[in-house]
Amino acid sequence: MRGDTIENESQVSPWHSRVALATGGTSVLLGVVVLVGWYTHSLALIQVAPAFVPMQYNTALGFLLCGAGLLSVALRRTGLATVFGAAAGTIGLLTLIEYIFGLNLGIDQLLMEHYIMVETSHPGRMAPNTALCFVLIGTALLVWGRFAPFRSRPLLLGCLGTLTLVLGVVAFVGYLSGASTAYGWGHLTRMVVHTAAGFVVLGTGILAVAYREEALARSESADIPTRPRRRVFILSTLIMTVVTFTLALNVVRELHHAAVEQKRADLLTLVLSWAETMVVSGRLDATPSQQDEPGTDEAATLARVTAALERLSGVGDNSELVLARREGGQIFFLLSDQQELDREWPMAVPFDSDRAEPMRRALLGQSGTLVGLDHTGEVVLAAYTPFGQYGWGLVGKVDMAEVGAPFVAASLLAGGVGLAIVALGALAFLFVVDPMIRGLAERTVELHQEIVEHKRAERKLHRYRLHLEEMVDQRTAELQIANQDLEDFAYSVSHDLKAPLRAITGFSEIISRRHRDSLNEEGRRYFDHIVAGGDHMNRLIEDILRYSRLGRHAVQVRPVPLADVFSALADTFQDRLKEVGGRLEIPDDPPTVRADPTLLSQIFTNLVDNGLSYHRPDVAPRVEIRWRTEGDRVIVSVGDDGIGIPAEFQEKAFNIFQRLHSDTAIPGTGIGLAIVKKAAAMIGGRVRLESAEGEGCTFHVDLPLGKEEQDYDETSPDPTG
Repeated sequence: MRGDTIENESQVSPWHSRVALATGGTSVLLGVVVLVGWYTHSLALIQVAPAFVPMQYNTALGFLLCGAGLLSVALRRTGLATVFGAAAGTIGLLTLIEYIFGLNLGIDQLLMEHYIMVETSHPGRMAPNTALCFVLIGTALLVWGRFAPFRSRPLLLGCLGTLTLVLGVVAFVGYLSGASTAYGWGHLTRMVVHTAAGFVVLGTGILAVAYREEALARSESADIPTRPRRRVFILSTLIMTVVTFTLALNVVRELHHAAVEQKRADLLTLVLSWAETMVVSGRLDATPSQQDEPGTDEAATLARVTAALERLSGVGDNSELVLARREGGQIFFLLSDQQELDREWPMAVPFDSDRAEPMRRALLGQSGTLVGLDHTGEVVLAAYTPFGQYGWGLVGKVDMAEVGAPFVAASLLAGGVGLAIVALGALAFLFVVDPMIRGLAERTVELHQEIVEHKRAERKLHRYRLHLEEMVDQRTAELQIANQDLEDFAYSVSHDLKAPLRAITGFSEIISRRHRDSLNEEGRRYFDHIVAGGDHMNRLIEDILRYSRLGRHAVQVRPVPLADVFSALADTFQDRLKEVGGRLEIPDDPPTVRADPTLLSQIFTNLVDNGLSYHRPDVAPRVEIRWRTEGDRVIVSVGDDGIGIPAEFQEKAFNIFQRLHSDTAIPGTGIGLAIVKKAAAMIGGRVRLESAEGEGCTFHVDLPLGKEEQDYDETSPDPTG
């Protein structure tokens, strides 16, 4: 069963595994790079940019674990995938518990004391959406590694991967569009930009694994109609949800940003106007002597400012005006136009505290606006400016919750509209698209059955082919053994026949020489036949030995210049050409071929001998050698003007012992052309015949082209066996 699963994986999941390997390796690389950045204090590796949130140490460790788990899934290592998934999921789950219950379990700085606090609510703690993504990825790895395959496993893996991908894409789009709510949840630590990119990669990897599992399940079962419908429905719904909510959040974000900027400008103008108005009003309340006296008592001045502030109360509907001064390391708040009954004035806040940042800047002589904490710890939009001759500070502020309240309602409205759009899309899918998919699914089942039958037939044909190949190999081996035995037998028989043949011919010659005169004419004729028959038998045995020796020695293939071979031919047949008055025409500048020199010499020696032997009566024989190249081959043609070979006998001309004439008419053994064919095959060549009766023969020998500068030996087995 396991072998079948592995075979199915090799057939259906090549690209899925490559994607899982690539995404897992990318996640491991991201984690290692950031961990190195923490150990080497390389801020560029941790933050990307100074204003960006740093990737926490535990986040980098989570990417390393998740990437290693995804690599284990791609390599089918269930145990490792389970361990890495459990570790990553545990880190994310414990971090979520810390956020939900307000705990500190000591895991945030367990391995690294953090030294970067940009946009970080808790030192060393990853963002809550980051922790959630690690829980999703860890769960996916556990589902794959710990539990046996079940029907809905591909769907569950796809949902976990899609959720991770959606969270990463939303955060990444938030960075691109400036929508901080997309990557930060409230005032808590925000997801880092490269963390968002990492979750996009990991989500893609888990989706690839889900597709691989679905493909495996589809290859093992014909019950597949609902799978594509489920996947299309879920993924399309998620995509519509993400797109709708992303657009809605971007619209609300832009409106909120514009409202905050307008409120910021209005509040700064109002604070500056308040300051000038209170100064003028306080001077009007003072006596002429107090107006001209620079050392007027601070308490009297404060009383006049208070009276002026009472007259100015109600200028802003939801704004608060606060006046304070600095005494040593404390900020004393003197008065407010909306003093609470349960709060005693003046009240004090440490000057270096994170609270009252707007007032601290005003007391330092600065003017401007910011979003920060006021002296009560609330997040406010504040305008600040120095006030009066005593170094006081004046701050006008409004709660950010009040500024954002209308946009919360707008977000809820946009969410409702988005859900309505998603619902309409889901209904359209169920009533329009789903019937189409159902029809396609039914056709898919039919196609699946056809494919199964086709694969079954292919496997059966493959088994037959393997069996046939085994039979062919077996028969070939048996034939090679039989041919070798036949050659050994021929060699042995030919060798053993030579001894008695020499005795017969020797004694026949002695009797003919010593007693020829005592024999009558008929006896002398008989002895001549005996001597001629012995000579013919001797030549036949020699040719058989030469033929059998062709397969008994290794073939030494190397570059052989044809000029040397043709020159040796001219020397070999010089006397015979003079004897018969024949002519051998050899071409100029023949090329070099790759061949065994001995076999090559036997080929052309037999062809020239054949041309000189089978000539027409009373006509001097002529043998012509020509050559031409065709690509990396050399075609050498040996032609004669002899008696030719009829067409019906040309196929048999290269068979051993095949002769068209008697030995008395034309001497020969019928082995020469058989030697030519076998020798040509042994050096990787071919030989063919063109002939017409009474018009001579032309033998074309096809040889591999060689290079003269090459100098090497190559041993080749006998291809004929």
